[in-house]
Amino acid sequence: MKFFFLILLQSVYVCYGITFNFQNNTASIDYNSQIYDNPFTGGINYARISWFDWDQDGDIDLFLLDEDLHFKYFENIGDQYNHNFILVDHPINDINGIGWFYLSDMNDNGNIDLITQSSFNPSHVMFFEFNGNEFEYISLLYKSDESPLNNTSVMTPTFADIDDDGDLDFFSGNINGTVNFFNNIGLNNNLPVFEFSTSYWQDIIITGPSLEQRHGASAIKFIDLDGDQDLDLAWGDYFQRSLYIIWNIGTPQIPIMDSENFFYQYPPNDPVYTSGQNMPSFTDIDGDGDMDLFVTILGGDGPIQLNDNFIMYENIGTSNNPIYEHSTNNFLGALDLFSDVAPTFVDIDNDGVSDFFAGQDYTTESFPTQGRLFYFENNTSEDLVYTLQDSAYLGLEVGLSIAPEFIDIDNDNDYDLFIGEYNGKIKYYRNDGSSTSPNFIDVGYLSDIDLGFFSVPEFCDIDNDDDYDLFIGNYSGQIYFYENIGDRYNFEFVESLFQISIDPDIKRSAPEFIDFDNDGDFDLLLGTEENGLIIYWNIGTPNNPIYIEDSCLEIPYMGSNIKPSIINSQNFLDIELVTGVSTGGFMYYSMTPYTDLNFDYSIDIVDITIIVNKILASQESDILCLADTSHDGNLDIFDILIMIKNLINF
Repeated sequence: MKFFFLILLQSVYVCYGITFNFQNNTASIDYNSQIYDNPFTGGINYARISWFDWDQDGDIDLFLLDEDLHFKYFENIGDQYNHNFILVDHPINDINGIGWFYLSDMNDNGNIDLITQSSFNPSHVMFFEFNGNEFEYISLLYKSDESPLNNTSVMTPTFADIDDDGDLDFFSGNINGTVNFFNNIGLNNNLPVFEFSTSYWQDIIITGPSLEQRHGASAIKFIDLDGDQDLDLAWGDYFQRSLYIIWNIGTPQIPIMDSENFFYQYPPNDPVYTSGQNMPSFTDIDGDGDMDLFVTILGGDGPIQLNDNFIMYENIGTSNNPIYEHSTNNFLGALDLFSDVAPTFVDIDNDGVSDFFAGQDYTTESFPTQGRLFYFENNTSEDLVYTLQDSAYLGLEVGLSIAPEFIDIDNDNDYDLFIGEYNGKIKYYRNDGSSTSPNFIDVGYLSDIDLGFFSVPEFCDIDNDDDYDLFIGNYSGQIYFYENIGDRYNFEFVESLFQISIDPDIKRSAPEFIDFDNDGDFDLLLGTEENGLIIYWNIGTPNNPIYIEDSCLEIPYMGSNIKPSIINSQNFLDIELVTGVSTGGFMYYSMTPYTDLNFDYSIDIVDITIIVNKILASQESDILCLADTSHDGNLDIFDILIMIKNLINF
């Protein structure tokens, strides 16, 4: 028997560890007649970007550093003429906690270098080198006097070969509107060394367009805009709603810039106009031989702008005479509802497919400032094809930081609605309509529930008594349990002493219950503010739950202020997870089922055979994270018996 199991194992390709497979181009949303074909890639707030052909396939890829100080890498799977960006994993994702970055081969050794703001001292500059597997931290960068190269922390600096000597010099803005210039004087120990030249380079001084002549944080970029072989300067400023362009009338070796050769708004035919501090970048996105213009919005003295903040202008002119025509305010085509969104999926019209609702933190589109509830209908037979039906479902004054949850609380075969709010309370909307045509009546807040801030409701029959109990996450990070001591027709929630042990450092808990390991009881997915998504296994019974935090599975970084929602919770073999995040967007994952050891999206005798072979070969640790069905830290006969029992029951 031992020989049989070992031979069988050799015929099965196995990669051990549960997977969260990010889904690109698998959903479609019609948002006011604008079609988003890759809507669930997360929104963006205050993004700093860089264009770089990472995979050397002849088209440009995109690196993006967002407000959470984490990277996203968008691979261009199109070509140099027709782009198609998808979000994929990348070694740069392991780096975080920085405010700006620059990609280049700084020391001309054939390896890609990453220059970033220091995560320890934001005025210093760190140097990483890609070693083929990861970006390896090498050192701070230094000036010729052996002091660290420095930059004011709120500025987004840049590198450019301003003197045409074959290396990249360093430029950064000052709070008074001038430019620091650090000349690259060569390499020391394979690292570039910079010599401070001036804090008033080219006598440039930028002041805002207001009477106060103010200047603030800036984002600068050099680009040869007029095709004369020297570098011009594009400048986004905190107090400028558009872009400044400072033309270089010198030569590639000797720049000359002055206040006469200056555009105060750009492009001249259709100027950028945003909330301010616009970060300019340029790349030939359509392969026509000229540079197109992109602007991401870092936020200035104008109104908050947390969506429509990745702007593209196509160059319909030439490389010598650019003419920029506005193309889009949402280049990546992601669904972005401002900030801190809470998704939930429910078949609200009883047509057999799940519709999509999203609660919003707030919007500035109306006064007083309130969040809105968005309703996206799925009116097709396909999953994840949605059309926006209502951007103010239930009206304009539902509340702040809306967290919706649908449940048939009174067993009348239609979905009622509970909404958690910023004020820590839960509001109940009874459905007096039908399963196909809902009519929600505002009954008011649930009495005796006020949990401070950011309440997030979730329901499940945790004690197996045939009615729905209420769990609430909130800003403190804890999970509050209210037992339903009524029945399936008439609920009555009473706070219970039952607790799930949550790390006290966790904030903004957002619970989602699902039987993740198919053992007949509810496990817990917990979204958090800064601790990612956490899984808690129920090692108790359907009548007596006991929760322990998973310490084994590797869960990808999804963002901040995560609110998880399961699309299909009826089939544990096909788990689809959508998370709302702080940037106002959504991330979509398919998850391989627990104990699916060969990742074929089924649990069968092959998976049990793999466990047996690993135990016989004393290689239990290889699959412990995915096969420890008893969650006791060991892989043994008890786990096999549980799998067999679950397989029979399923």
